[in-house]
Amino acid sequence: MMAGAWAGLLLALSGVLHNLLLPDRAGFRKLDMVAAIASGGAAYVAALLVGAGGWTAALMAPAAFAGAVSTITDLRMRLVPDLSSLVVALAALSSAGLEGGPAQIGLAVGSGAACGLILFLAGRMAPRSGKSGIGSGDLLLAGAWGCWLPLQVAPYALIAASTAAVGFYGLRKTIGVKEEAQIAFAPWIVGGFFGTWLVSHAF
Repeated sequence: MMAGAWAGLLLALSGVLHNLLLPDRAGFRKLDMVAAIASGGAAYVAALLVGAGGWTAALMAPAAFAGAVSTITDLRMRLVPDLSSLVVALAALSSAGLEGGPAQIGLAVGSGAACGLILFLAGRMAPRSGKSGIGSGDLLLAGAWGCWLPLQVAPYALIAASTAAVGFYGLRKTIGVKEEAQIAFAPWIVGGFFGTWLVSHAF
């Protein structure tokens, strides 16, 4: 019960912060806020169902909220807010600190940094096609979500996110859908990392 109350409080705080600090150009609307809060609540329940501790589940709620914000703004405006990535990272590091103290926080930071670096290098080595799905916001978002996963598990999240994105946009290209100059990668990052986190706790 206490963890549920904290989840609600953290969701409310995340909502207030995003409402106050999110730039107008992000195109975030009132109904989007409802969807993001619902995503945070669903993530809290899902975390409990896979056996995560109460505090970890409570901290996943604002992280999922911020992930939903990143997804919505990237799909609509091709913008991944730094504020959302910061919320994800702070929630992850708080969870790490509660679980294992400073040493665990250090490991979480290392995993996040590795995820950001790997995605950066992958973007640099990708063929130049005139379209880009990886920007600085995507790198920060991947690094933030990487803090939620052990270093040995995080690469699977990157593989899942990249494979899903390549498959989706490849299919759209095959059926003749014209893409914009920059594609949205945040939805795949959030989905890939959160899905991997759930699987790693379930098994």
